[in-house]
Amino acid sequence: MNIYENLEKKLDSLLINPSNSQLYNEIGVLLYEISDFDKSQMYLEKAYHLCPKDKDVLYNYGLLLYHKLKLKEAKSIFKKYIKVEPNDIDVLEKMVDVYYRLDDYKMASKMLNCINECRGGEI
Repeated sequence: MNIYENLEKKLDSLLINPSNSQLYNEIGVLLYEISDFDKSQMYLEKAYHLCPKDKDVLYNYGLLLYHKLKLKEAKSIFKKYIKVEPNDIDVLEKMVDVYYRLDDYKMASKMLNCINECRGGEI
């Protein structure tokens, strides 16, 4: 099944179950994959509002905001994600970049230390 068929199937499912945060999340991811970032944001934002503690939703929504350079918003979402997955080095690295781009070098350094700790002190 290609992305468009999968997307159509998920949209049909959403009509039946409009409060399913996982469907919103999955649709948002599919839209992201076809580079429809504005619509992807709309669906991921809805998934986040329906289920603000879901780690998959937090990751996907944060990643989209990061790639759209909505850095303050990405920081907020990634901070919530890190509370659920404190050793996710990929997200910690993105947090370093976010803090650096926001000129918060102290927090960027703190995130680098977290990465170092996650790796067991190895550089």
